[in-house]
Amino acid sequence: MVRRLANFVNDKYPKIASLLDLKKERTNLQWINYLNNSGIRTRRIITQKDTGMTYEQNTPIANFFSRMYEDLLRYSNV
Repeated sequence: MVRRLANFVNDKYPKIASLLDLKKERTNLQWINYLNNSGIRTRRIITQKDTGMTYEQNTPIANFFSRMYEDLLRYSNV
């Protein structure tokens, strides 16, 4: 996941000094589009066995940029 994110950032933002310089919401949408264009699934359908209810959620790789951004933000403000 880290390598794929690094490739995305290097491709889209070759001169960026820090991930925190990016706008989180906009970049996250670009990240998901990048993954989709690369043939990587970004959504999955979950069915709860006990209730039979189904819902859709992001895959872990689709959430990766957002999590990395939040972690960097948290640790840079310590």
